[in-house]
Amino acid sequence: MSWGETVPGPCPALTEYQGQLQCGVVLKPEKYLKNRPFPNKVLSRNFAFMIGAGNGCDEIGYDEDPEEDSKLKEMYEGFLEDEELMAKYQRAMKIVHGL
Repeated sequence: MSWGETVPGPCPALTEYQGQLQCGVVLKPEKYLKNRPFPNKVLSRNFAFMIGAGNGCDEIGYDEDPEEDSKLKEMYEGFLEDEELMAKYQRAMKIVHGL
């Protein structure tokens, strides 16, 4: 599998925690992000930002619904226009992926 490719089924990092499904990479980055030179809490915080945790990251874009498509497009365009968010995303990519 290559970067950005998707596979059917739930994410392999999907984890049940305190009765809710949560991202295992955010909860335990050391299990999924090997050999990174940053503390786990830094990896966790930056990965959570990258996936949009807390912003309905798993709620939008999966159904063929024009309202959802419009909302996703609006979020994406707003993100691209926000220089501060773009800089934060670029820092997060460097921290999490070394890019």
